Amino acid sequence: MSTPTPDAWLQLRGVKKSFAQGRKQPSVPVLQGLDLDVRKGECLVLLGASGSGKTTTLRLLAGFEQAEAGSIHCGGRVWDAAVPPDKRGVAMVFQEAALYPHLNVLGNLEFGLGKITGETAQVLSEVVAYTGIGAWMQRRPEQLSGGEKQRVSLARALSRNRPLLLCDEPLSQLDAASRTELRRMIRDWQRRKGLTVVYVTHDQAEAMALADRLAILKDGRVLECAAPEELYARPEHLATAQFLGSPGINVFATRQEEGEWRMPWGEGVAAGHANVGIRPEHWKVARAEEGFAVRVIEREYAGYETVYTLACAAPGNCELRWRTGESGYALGEPLRLAADWSRALFFPPEAGSGDLK
Repeated sequence: MSTPTPDAWLQLRGVKKSFAQGRKQPSVPVLQGLDLDVRKGECLVLLGASGSGKTTTLRLLAGFEQAEAGSIHCGGRVWDAAVPPDKRGVAMVFQEAALYPHLNVLGNLEFGLGKITGETAQVLSEVVAYTGIGAWMQRRPEQLSGGEKQRVSLARALSRNRPLLLCDEPLSQLDAASRTELRRMIRDWQRRKGLTVVYVTHDQAEAMALADRLAILKDGRVLECAAPEELYARPEHLATAQFLGSPGINVFATRQEEGEWRMPWGEGVAAGHANVGIRPEHWKVARAEEGFAVRVIEREYAGYETVYTLACAAPGNCELRWRTGESGYALGEPLRLAADWSRALFFPPEAGSGDLK
C-alpha cells in the first residue's frame, strides 16, 4: 500500500479510469482507486507489468485523459477537465520520438515555445549544449538515428523548462549504450535543476537506477512505494519481491509437520509464514553437514558473475537460482548450498502473494 507523503507536491487520490472496448463490450478498468504522492524535486518511477496502469497515470497527469473518479492535485491546484494540458506546467517525453518530419532539429525545438525571449533562448542554448545536439540543428528527423531522435525529443522536453517532466518509457527502443547515456543525462539534469520527474518503465534495472522512490503498480493500484533499496531488501508483498531482481527471487511454500512450520527440506520457520523468499545472491556453498544437495542444470556466465539454475533434491524436486562470483561449477556437478537466513524474506498469506509478471 502507498503510504501518504506529508510533503507531497503532486497527489492522486482514489483515481479510477476505464476504457471502452466497443458498443456492446463492457469497459475495461485500468486504474482502480490509485493513490500516489510525488514530492517536489524527486524522481518517482512507476514500475509494473503491461496493463498495470503506468501510461494511463501519465496521460491523466498530462491532461490527455480525464479520471472518472478521484482527484488530482498539484501545487495546491485541482487538475480536472477545466485545466488543459498547456496550463499544467508539464513536459513529456514519449516512447516514440514524435518529431515533426517537415521541421529540422531547431524547428522541432522551437515549435510550441511561442515568442523566443532572452530567457527562452538562454534555456534552449543550455539544453542544446547539455544534450550535445548542436551539430544537428539543420538536420531533419529522417537524417537522424533512433538514439539521436530520442536525444532531440528529450532536449525538446527539457527546453520547455516546466516544473514537471513525464517520461513514458523513453529509452525502451534504444541500444544498451544509448539507454545508459540518456538515463544518466535525465537523472543528472533532474538533480541539477530540482526537476520533478514521473518516469514510467517496465525495465527494473532502469527503475532502480533512476528512482528516488519506486512505485510498484499492480491491477491499477499502487502495491508499494518506497526507495528502491528498501523495496528490494524489505518488500511487504511477495508480488513485489518476485518482480524486483534478476534473476527473480526463489520462493518456497512452507508446510506444517507435527505442529511446526517447515521448509520443504525440513528447516523450521516461524508459524504463519506461507512463503519464504531467498534471493539468488543469498546462498553460500555449505559443508557436508550443512544445507542440502543440489545439482547444476544450467549455467549463465556474465563475466563479473555467474547465475546457476540448480536442481534441488528436497521434496518436490524444486529448482532454485544462485548468483555468485564463482564460475567454476560445471553442468551436472553436485554441491551443497545453505541459505543466509538473516537475508530471507517471509510472507504471510495476506501480504499480497501473486506474480506481477
